[in-house]
Amino acid sequence: MALSIVRGGSAQNHYGLPDSILFGNLDGSPVLGAPGESISIPVWVKTDDSVTFALIYMAADSAFFSSFDGADFYWPLTAWDEVTSYEPDDLWAPPGFVNQGFVGFWCLELPCDTSAVLQTNYQWRHVAGFRLTIREDSGLEGDSTFILEGNDFFNEAPMFGMIGGTSGEIPVTVPGLLKVTEAAYYPGDSNGDCAVNGLDVIYLVNYLKGVGPPPERVVCD
Repeated sequence: MALSIVRGGSAQNHYGLPDSILFGNLDGSPVLGAPGESISIPVWVKTDDSVTFALIYMAADSAFFSSFDGADFYWPLTAWDEVTSYEPDDLWAPPGFVNQGFVGFWCLELPCDTSAVLQTNYQWRHVAGFRLTIREDSGLEGDSTFILEGNDFFNEAPMFGMIGGTSGEIPVTVPGLLKVTEAAYYPGDSNGDCAVNGLDVIYLVNYLKGVGPPPERVVCD
């Protein structure tokens, strides 16, 4: 039986409210990160269906990020038979953006863990996070960028597959926002270990005597 696709998840052509994906913070606030910092962009899903296949792509501006580092997965995707991250690419992303994506399959072998079907009763659930590293450029501090829906070469958009494998849906995608903040650091932390103590005095004295690299501002947790 051919897979039937409902684009946009319209309530007029589907029995429930639209299936949706949201990138970023659920309250709409920007994800914050400093230059050189590794961050995670949350991936939220809501659906009134029993989703057993998920293909989710996210696109991020490569001017803001030095690397695209895969994805972390949370329940119920951690209990699916297969969940795989794709290598980042820019072939199908908007100009200047890079895609990250993952694909997941619920029940490839019997018996199936029925509790792991992705059904959120139309409540948002945090199912994954895309990991990125912000470009180490102080000129980005204070700037913001959108996190958008990505595309793959075959489906051209994220897609959910439903139980039974006979229907699918293109979910509504809500973009997120990243804001680059000033790097967090401790005044007086000369050696970059995120602590201020006598070792910083020794480091600075050695540097002034021509020994070792200059003090460098580092991101601290």
